[in-house]
Amino acid sequence: MRRFLALSFPAFAVDRFRRRSPGAPPLVLLFTVERGSRWIAALSPEARRLGIARGMSLAQGRAIAGERDLAIEPHDPEADRRSLAELGAFATRFSPAVAVEGDAGLVLDVSGSERLFGGEERLVHLVVEAFARKGFGARGAVAGTLGCAFAVACFAPRAQRRVALRVPPGGEAAALDPLPVAALRIGTDALQALCEVGVETVGELRALPRGALPARFGGELLSRLDQALGTAFEPFVPLRPKRVPRRARAFEVPVELDVVRHAARELLVELTTELRERCEGACRLALDLECAEAPPVREELVLSRPSRDLAHLASLLEPRLERAPLGFGVLRIVLAAPETAPTPERQTGWHEPAGQAEVAEVAKIDRPLGELFDSLVGRLGRAGVLALVPVETHVPERAFEERPLASVETLRARAAITGLARPSRLFAPPAAIEVDAGPAGAPMRLVRNGGARRVLRCFGPERIEPPWWDAPTEGSRDYFCIEDDGGRWLWVFRDPQARWFVHGEWT
Repeated sequence: MRRFLALSFPAFAVDRFRRRSPGAPPLVLLFTVERGSRWIAALSPEARRLGIARGMSLAQGRAIAGERDLAIEPHDPEADRRSLAELGAFATRFSPAVAVEGDAGLVLDVSGSERLFGGEERLVHLVVEAFARKGFGARGAVAGTLGCAFAVACFAPRAQRRVALRVPPGGEAAALDPLPVAALRIGTDALQALCEVGVETVGELRALPRGALPARFGGELLSRLDQALGTAFEPFVPLRPKRVPRRARAFEVPVELDVVRHAARELLVELTTELRERCEGACRLALDLECAEAPPVREELVLSRPSRDLAHLASLLEPRLERAPLGFGVLRIVLAAPETAPTPERQTGWHEPAGQAEVAEVAKIDRPLGELFDSLVGRLGRAGVLALVPVETHVPERAFEERPLASVETLRARAAITGLARPSRLFAPPAAIEVDAGPAGAPMRLVRNGGARRVLRCFGPERIEPPWWDAPTEGSRDYFCIEDDGGRWLWVFRDPQARWFVHGEWT
């Protein structure tokens, strides 16, 4: 008899944000951008208690929060999926078969393994507590079908949590009947159609004639219902944890730095060979040293791009070895690539025999650039190497911000929100100038640094308003692109006090 343990993480995205930002305020809003507007995709329970709801505009949520301290960040569903898969790998300590369910759920096949943990109810408590220690709030339930276990974990009322924690064999129908129809994991169209006819619970749905349901609500409804009741088959596809490339070497007696350096080089050769066979590159390297009469040493290298270049990785690893406190010698060395990624490749010769054709990486420009970044980060630290990343704003001086250089792709970030021309050089702060304006307000003559220039051509104005939510102290600006009689193209603006400034220049 098969038994499934379902875990639901109601605030998974917020919990993941809090793990990355331990000092964040209790009120958290994660937003997505759709059709040029920002919408709330996830929020903390504290924000929900204020009346903020998922699907509201970010501006409306901020207005409800008022003067309260608020953490706002873009929602990254792809990162959530990767983190959920990592939690699935963590859950394999309770069951060898773990699958991801939906956007924020896991299902464990605990058939027979509950005996190792003192029964199903104790197993649920152990799993929930284990995830709570990792910073993720979870709800769990055990049932004979995947659909029933997940429905109870997600939708069982708080007052019945203790009763509904474990659904006995054959009790799926009784556990499902009081739950809302959304617990069956059906689509929005079918859910809306059921609400229109007043069907709110699974019990009310089961009381309807089965023959009329597919024509009215679609075939998925009956399929999901039968899967939850156990009368129809539902596939269970467990995660297959990716094997981490790892090499180790043990020594009978403690060895000195020269031997460690030579052994690390040999392990690196074996590791890069395996990565080449898997058509992958290392995004992160971890070196663990077990020392004699000294604490163990762990050195990590985070690379700006996937790499399996032996010379490059060795040049980054050897300085770390020389600085590591080895005590009275090293007894064991372990080299691993905990994080890898596919690398684009191409065959250099079609006529060469199979298995003998050399492969070369396509991104020839990224390779030297990434190696330069890795060397700088190795010498200066990650906080010492920054990149200017574009930001989605119309205000010119806020269009870029400094961020730690995480990868080569950071330099390719795009946040263009206007197709209008922008100068290649901005002045900080804008320089004050004197302008003689024409009848229409366009500059005709300007005085800068004591020299007068006549305006030959002028385009504009372009009005830029500051963001209303930042309580701006300055008003709108009217920008003009002008060419003076010296051949220089300048970007000038007029503020509400009729003062003129030059903000940039095309060079």
